[in-house]
Amino acid sequence: MCGVNNLYMVVVMHAEHRPFQAPEFPHNPARDTWQAEDSRVTFFPDMERYGRVKPLRSDVDWIRQTDWLRLMVDACRARGMAVGAEVSHYPIPKSLVKSHPDWQPEKDKWLQLRKHSTTEFYRFISEEIKKVRRNPKCHLRYNDTYPYRGWVLEDIGMHLDEVSPYLGSLVNQDHEEQKGNPEETFSRRKAWLAKNRRLIGPDMPLVCGIAPRMKATPELVRAGVKVALEHPARVNGLALKHYDGASFGLMRVFKQGMIEAGVQGLTPTIGKEIEEMKLDNFQRFDDYVEEWGAESHDSPLASSFSTSSGPM
Repeated sequence: MCGVNNLYMVVVMHAEHRPFQAPEFPHNPARDTWQAEDSRVTFFPDMERYGRVKPLRSDVDWIRQTDWLRLMVDACRARGMAVGAEVSHYPIPKSLVKSHPDWQPEKDKWLQLRKHSTTEFYRFISEEIKKVRRNPKCHLRYNDTYPYRGWVLEDIGMHLDEVSPYLGSLVNQDHEEQKGNPEETFSRRKAWLAKNRRLIGPDMPLVCGIAPRMKATPELVRAGVKVALEHPARVNGLALKHYDGASFGLMRVFKQGMIEAGVQGLTPTIGKEIEEMKLDNFQRFDDYVEEWGAESHDSPLASSFSTSSGPM
C-alpha cells in the first residue's frame, strides 16, 4: 500500500497516548487507543547481560507473554523486509530521574558530561553490535528529532560529528506534514538535511521522515516527499512517520509521491482516490483522524479523466 521495505518496532517506549494527538486509531482492528507505558520493554531481554540497571518488563500481562520484537523480526524476514528496533526517548523511567534531583549538576558541567557520555554510549553500543552481529548490515541508527522541536542538538550535549563514526545511518525525524499548513515551504526540512549531511559526511545513509498523519493532506505529503528526494543532501531513503495515526489514503499517497518523484521499482496502485475526482452529489469530508473520503447523496456520480494513482 505505501511502498515500505523496512519496518522497525519501538521496543522501549516513553509514556504517551497513541495515536499521538488524535482520539482514535484510524485502522487498528484490536483497539481504538493505547496508553504507551513508561520505559517498559516489549521483548524478552537476556537479563544476564545486564548489571544493576536492568530492563523493566511490561505491567500488562498479555504484553509480557510474547516477545513482540521476535514476532515482528520473523514476520519481516519472511517477507524479505529489513527490520529494526528503536529505544525511544527515555530508557530510564522519568519517574526515577525526577525522584533523584541530586543527579542534575550545574548546566555547563552537565553538558560536558552529556557530550562525553553520549559519545561513549554510542561507541559502546556500536562496538557491542560488531561483536555479536551475524548480519554485516546490522548497525546503530540515530533518529534525530530535536530540530523539529526547535532545539539545537549541541545545546543538549549531542554532537553528531563526534557520534557519527559509531553510526551506520541517520534518520531526520521530520514531521512537518502533520501540521497541515497549506503554505508549508519545508524550509526547516531543507536546513536540517543540509546540516546533518555536513555533520555525518557524504557517505553515511541519510533518511528523511515524512508524516502522513494528523493534519497532513495528500498535497503536503506529495510536496514533502519531493522536497526530500530533490534536496542536495542526497537522501538515501524516506521514513513513514508514523503509520499508526495515518489514514490508508495518506499511506497510498506516500508511495505515489515517491513514484511521481522518480523512485524506481514501485508498483502504482490502479485507480484514483474518490475525493480527488470530479464529484456530483457527493460531499467531500476531510477527517484528520479517520479516512479522507466523500459521502453520497441522491444519484451520486464520480468521474475522472486522469489515469493517476490511488484506489477508489
